[in-house]
Amino acid sequence: MTVMKWMFWIVPMLELVGRAHGQQTVQIQVQPQVVGHSIRDGQVTTVFLAPRYVTAIRMPEPINSVVVGDPASFSAEHSDREPSLVFVKPITTKAAQSNLLISTSRGLQASVLLVSRGETKEEGQPTVDFLMRYKPAGQFMIQPADSPSTMIPQTITVGSTATVSSHYCPVKSRIDSIGCRS
Repeated sequence: MTVMKWMFWIVPMLELVGRAHGQQTVQIQVQPQVVGHSIRDGQVTTVFLAPRYVTAIRMPEPINSVVVGDPASFSAEHSDREPSLVFVKPITTKAAQSNLLISTSRGLQASVLLVSRGETKEEGQPTVDFLMRYKPAGQFMIQPADSPSTMIPQTITVGSTATVSSHYCPVKSRIDSIGCRS
């Protein structure tokens, strides 16, 4: 028999043996998504969570403090090693809601509504925010940069006439007053 004929018989047999030994295929239970929102005063952003999954919230600048309203239902972690990230997850399998407040080193404040539907027996895949990216709302003021910008040491006024310091002749056969020769 050729190799293709052997593969035709062996692959289905291996699949049947694997199922007989209790190996199961893993089905995805949630629909993961990455979302982004602008930070605006007075606006609350909803983040959808699920038991056994963690959600990362990325702020546009380093975070000073994180406070969760119901620490019995949700866990919020922040590390100085990742100064712009907060990790949030439900610690109960029941449906729960709470708020999360995040403040940054430059005074931005984010108000978040955490929603966990709990473990559901319903058909379908609930959406879960795996990553939430905050970006600053459009502003008219320029915020200070983390590093100093390049400075221009000197400026001069440019007049209507300029002195040419090098001789350039676009046409080789022309001899004019600046000394170009062909």
